[in-house]
Amino acid sequence: MIPHPLLTIARSLLEEIKRHGIDSYPNECCGLIVGDYGRREVRKLFPLQNTHDESTLHRYRIDPKEHLQAGKQARATGLDVIGVYHSHPDSPGKPSEYDRAHAWPVYVYIIVSVLTGKAEDVKAWTLREDGSGFDETNLRVVE
Repeated sequence: MIPHPLLTIARSLLEEIKRHGIDSYPNECCGLIVGDYGRREVRKLFPLQNTHDESTLHRYRIDPKEHLQAGKQARATGLDVIGVYHSHPDSPGKPSEYDRAHAWPVYVYIIVSVLTGKAEDVKAWTLREDGSGFDETNLRVVE
């Protein structure tokens, strides 16, 4: 279970997520969030290629090998993979049923809504332990 419903992220990292979403539009972007799990602080992002083989317009998939490699790099610096970010092209920054079905309760999920190529809403979510849905996680943006 996530220790508390607050996630701290630097404005520059939040802007990086938005840029990735814009650059990937009209497809979904995706990447891993690395940081201090106990403190709920984002320290680094691993932008990744969406490898979904059916529809990158409305789905994302992270290559398991890239996920594993990012985890190794994070642990080498005393950090952990604490979540995933992705975009929702021309849709709200709210988890879809597909997101729920593929999410892990230990991760935080940052979703950026990209409407007609412009990053709009950015929200963070945590899957409930029973997998029934998501709860919004407050984002604290720091300079």
